[in-house]
Amino acid sequence: MNKNIIITISSIVVVLALIVGGLFGWKAYAESHTDNRTAVDYGTLNPLVQSKDYYVKTQKPTKKETTDTKHSDDKFTTYTYKQKSANKDGKVKKIKFTVTNKKLKTNHYLKVTQKLGQTQTYKEVPKDKVPKKALEKIDK
Repeated sequence: MNKNIIITISSIVVVLALIVGGLFGWKAYAESHTDNRTAVDYGTLNPLVQSKDYYVKTQKPTKKETTDTKHSDDKFTTYTYKQKSANKDGKVKKIKFTVTNKKLKTNHYLKVTQKLGQTQTYKEVPKDKVPKKALEKIDK
C-alpha cells in the first residue's frame, strides 16, 4: 500500500477518535453540570445526549410573570410549573417547566420531553396513553 494512503487513513482515524472522544467528554460534562447554563445550552446540541420523557398531571402554576416587550405593546405571561413527574418505568422526579401565554388546565396529563433538565417539548396526552407505572406515581 502506498505510504501516503496509510498516513491519510491514519489521520482520518485519529481525527474521528478525537471527535468521538470529545462528544463523550462533552456529554459527561454537561450531564454533571446541569446548573451551568452554558454547559446545558451547548450540551443539548450534542447528539449523544439523549432526551427523556416524563409524565405529569398538571397542577396550578407555582409562579406567574408578566413582562412587557421593549419594541411593541405586547405583554407576555410566563407560567412556571414545579411538580412531581414520572418516567415510563415509574421513576419519580421533580421537574420544572414553563409555558408562555397559556395557563394549563389542571388535572390534565402531559408528556414532557427534557434534555439535561431543560424542557424541549410538552404535549397533552389522554390518561390511557400515560404508561401504567408513571400513572400510578402521578395520580396519587
